[in-house]
Amino acid sequence: MLLKFPVFAQKQSLDSLSILLKTAKEDTAKVNILNKLVAGYTMAEPEKAKEYGLEGLALARRLGFANGEMVLLNSIADYWQRQGGYAKGIEYATLSLKVANQLRDATGMANAYFMLATIYTDGLKQYDLAISYSSKALEIYLAKNNKDGLANAYNLTAWILAMRKQELPLAHQYIDKSITNAKQEKNDVLLGYYLGTKGLIYHKQQKLDSALTYFKQANLFLETAQDKAIMAYYCVFIGDIYSEQEKYSEASKAYQQALTDAKKVNAKEFVKEAYRGLSELYALQKQEGKAFEYQKAYLHLKDSLLNWEINQKITVMQFEYEKEKQGIKIALLENENRLIASEKRSYLIFFTGFFLVTILVLFFIIRSSRQRNRANKLLQEKNEEIETQNEELHKTKSEIEAQNEELLQNKEEIIVQRDLLAQQNSKLVDAQDIIMRQHEESKLRNDYLEKVVGERTQELKITVQNLLKRNQDLEQFSYIISHNLRSPVARIQGLVNIFNQENMNDTFNKQVLTHLHQSANGLDTVIRDLTEIVAIRKSFNTNAELVNIKELVNNELMSLETEIKRANAVIEIDLNVTSIYSIRAYMQSIFHNLLSNAIKYRHTYRQPLIIIRTTKDDDNFCLQVQDNGLGVDVTDLYKIFGLYQRMHTHVEGKGLGLYLVKTQVEAMNGRIEIESLPNHGSVFKVYLPV
Repeated sequence: MLLKFPVFAQKQSLDSLSILLKTAKEDTAKVNILNKLVAGYTMAEPEKAKEYGLEGLALARRLGFANGEMVLLNSIADYWQRQGGYAKGIEYATLSLKVANQLRDATGMANAYFMLATIYTDGLKQYDLAISYSSKALEIYLAKNNKDGLANAYNLTAWILAMRKQELPLAHQYIDKSITNAKQEKNDVLLGYYLGTKGLIYHKQQKLDSALTYFKQANLFLETAQDKAIMAYYCVFIGDIYSEQEKYSEASKAYQQALTDAKKVNAKEFVKEAYRGLSELYALQKQEGKAFEYQKAYLHLKDSLLNWEINQKITVMQFEYEKEKQGIKIALLENENRLIASEKRSYLIFFTGFFLVTILVLFFIIRSSRQRNRANKLLQEKNEEIETQNEELHKTKSEIEAQNEELLQNKEEIIVQRDLLAQQNSKLVDAQDIIMRQHEESKLRNDYLEKVVGERTQELKITVQNLLKRNQDLEQFSYIISHNLRSPVARIQGLVNIFNQENMNDTFNKQVLTHLHQSANGLDTVIRDLTEIVAIRKSFNTNAELVNIKELVNNELMSLETEIKRANAVIEIDLNVTSIYSIRAYMQSIFHNLLSNAIKYRHTYRQPLIIIRTTKDDDNFCLQVQDNGLGVDVTDLYKIFGLYQRMHTHVEGKGLGLYLVKTQVEAMNGRIEIESLPNHGSVFKVYLPV
């Protein structure tokens, strides 16, 4: 994902290439055009690139156009590595390397090595293999003085060294050469990629300001190529740097930009990194809710990508195993062919010798029969000579038979070695199965540990949030006590000071006593309200019981029957849930306050309509009270739910009801929400865990 450079300099638009493809007269020219279309569409329209690649490969093979086949195999490998199909990418790059070896095309071999290094770096993170292949590509490009190939290979090698945090000064030397070449060629797209690598090296050296400068410059140049995936990755680095520098606003913008760009091109690896960055950022800012959501998204995507990466590595291992097994089979077949050829040569020598001897014997017999009367003595000598030759033939035959026995022994040894290799292959398969089982067991253990850690972390977060909320409530309650008690006490003190103690029958004293009585009643009311609130806070552990919602609703409607008739209110009831384990007194108080408020704050010019509904949402019971009354402005929730806070002062009230509702709901580990528009009505939703 980090080294996706254009394979060629695209001088013509893709539309022009499509026209050229239709008008090309030579099939080899069509193969070359199809290869350019593959490279051009790989990032813009991947499926179309794949289609062109397979079409070009089939045409090249049908024509026997080996050079075109080699280049297309490498382009298709590039397509697969961009799509995350790393095993397929390795397969096609290996085939390209094989064709390049057959053609003895050094540049083709270097391009295949470069592609293999890219896949092992980008997708499989196997940097030892990657550095091996990139070194081979670099060696060939140096020998051929291929400047563009050298620039890409230097960049790839520098990236690998940076990821391994090894030889970082050498990585700087390599990437500086790549940057110089891109500037000389005036290739802004490649310059953007190379500047990003430079930024990575500085980031690994903890030189954050320099790294930030290079990553920003890289994204400016990459705007030309519209490579959203790489731009997203560089934005993640920018966000990490800003986060380390505690510039949280800039970090958030960078991570959000990374998330937007990565989602556009379905670059899941970079979406995952953006989630990780946002989770850590919000955790640093103590925004636990957002941090938890992004952490959950990050872990989910991480698990998905980890499974994909493991599957790709297993597929690569199977491909390499099949390739090694094929090599063993070829070696065995070659040995068997050599053995058969040797046997054929032995039999040929024997039968040729025997045939020659037979002809020679016949010749001498015919000759001796013609000269029998003249050459009895000569015939005897020839017979003795034939016997000598026969002995030599028997000796030769014995030697041949000995050689045949030796060949048979060699054949048996080869069969034994073949059986031994088969046993070793079986052991390798068993070992692979054991490794897979161990991996599955390890994954299960890791998943269990992650689950336990996640649960413990969530419990701690909830505890911290509850403590913070409790502390804030205590501070607010302390302020309210001091404020609401001070006012009536101050009035009482003032009235005492103006009381005429010298003349107890003074008519002014009667007025003072009247005001004293009113102030004392006000103080008593405040103390009663505060006592009720304290009682709610102290009774968190009240036992729950099965509450019949239908019965509770009917009781409250009967208790408010007079107010309902006076208001001419219409009540609609939709109880999807008719019972819940909860605290009966709290449920009665909550429903009473919500219903009485709906009646009290009705609209002057509309008949009141009140809808009472209960539902079950996931693991929560929901009580919903909806009205078409005056409504409120929901921008200030404290004004709605705060103690002694009132939104409508033309109706009698103390500002205590909704505060009590919120306190009782939270005491039962629930929450209350409001949806409202002024002059349109309100919807109060109470959520309680079941």
